[in-house]
Amino acid sequence: MSRFDAAPPPDRRKPDPLNDSSLHRLAAGLDRALAVIAWIGRMASWLLIPILLAVLVTIAGSFFRVTHFMTWEGDVPLFGAALTLNSILDLQWYLFGILLMLTGAYALQADRHVRVDVFSQRFSRRTTLVVEILGDLIFLLPLCIMLIDRSLPLVELAFTTGERSNEDGMTHRWLIKMFVPIGFSLLAATGVLRILRNALRLRGIDDFDEGGDDPGDRQGDGRAHLVGG
Repeated sequence: MSRFDAAPPPDRRKPDPLNDSSLHRLAAGLDRALAVIAWIGRMASWLLIPILLAVLVTIAGSFFRVTHFMTWEGDVPLFGAALTLNSILDLQWYLFGILLMLTGAYALQADRHVRVDVFSQRFSRRTTLVVEILGDLIFLLPLCIMLIDRSLPLVELAFTTGERSNEDGMTHRWLIKMFVPIGFSLLAATGVLRILRNALRLRGIDDFDEGGDDPGDRQGDGRAHLVGG
């Protein structure tokens, strides 16, 4: 090229905001958010121990016909002025309700929920991802939004009326009811994160971190990818 020829104009195209590195960073962020929700579920699973202890105390109290274990001056949150057999009975389903609400999102995130793979095992990987996204959009998120909307007034009503057990059991029913919107909020958040993560998988973004390890593998669920071809 002659020195008098004009140099080609510089490339002034804006960088693609959705390049692979950006998408990998987004995928890593989504995985970290899912890991936080999974951590909440794993911690809540330890509630099984106090639930079992409450069952044992209830059995022992019923066997020895003990209805009141101890009393004290003033009211204590949840137990009122005494620890009774009915208080322990209420405590069982209080804790079981909290366990159920906080571990549902973890079961979904870890793919340990009940699912029917009769058809999906014949799907290609791409079809399976599309079905997962549509299922979360059409069924999971609307259900969670509806239940959150319906449960919040019940929590408010229990709080304003001071709802409690009528059988000398536990007080502050609003505390247990509060975990219904909390649990379904976690489930909805998991659904949104799953939708975004599966959308990235459709674009071929499967790396979970710089080493390419799937957190599902590290957690031992053995399913780095969905069932498919």
